[in-house]
Amino acid sequence: MQKEIDGKTYYVDATGRLVPSEMVPEYDKIKDQTVECVYAKLMELRQRMLEVKADTLQTITDLKGVLETQYGVRFGDKNNMSFTTIDGRKRLRVDQNTIKSFDEKILVAKAKIDALIEKWSEGSNVNLVAIVKQAFELDQSGNINVARVLSLRRLAVDDPGWKEAMDLISDSFQPVMSKQYLNMQVRQSDGRYAAIDLNFARM
Repeated sequence: MQKEIDGKTYYVDATGRLVPSEMVPEYDKIKDQTVECVYAKLMELRQRMLEVKADTLQTITDLKGVLETQYGVRFGDKNNMSFTTIDGRKRLRVDQNTIKSFDEKILVAKAKIDALIEKWSEGSNVNLVAIVKQAFELDQSGNINVARVLSLRRLAVDDPGWKEAMDLISDSFQPVMSKQYLNMQVRQSDGRYAAIDLNFARM
């Protein structure tokens, strides 16, 4: 990245240091300009895609409104839907995905489970202790593995403290956001629908 200071050109290096232009090799300048140019084009494309997505979702909302008016019903906003052209060649799918996560009550549940583990460690529940400890291990991002923690609810443990902890896990698992996924598909010669891939890296 270039900066103009008092009429003089500098390049900002990876440490944030300002390097006078005359001290930067010519190839590095060309490389820097090339990457910046491609970055700008891709960001422009990304913005355009976001605009098309927003416009498409509004168009789908309008289409659902026509259907609701025609049949006198009201659809929920959480329904997956698909719309197909008359010839059946093109199909637009709209999938809803509600993302859930644990709130602060998961810490209370873990504390109760830790107390049970300490008690069980004195007995013969070695395998169960190992399963429970593994469930609360953090992933590389420092997050709790949702699937492993929820799987604890399937264990048949005859202990009031365990049941209380499992109820807390269920209560703490709350929706945090809802996302819509658009998927435009085209029917292939074998009758199968294949999505139009908009992932730039796979084109």
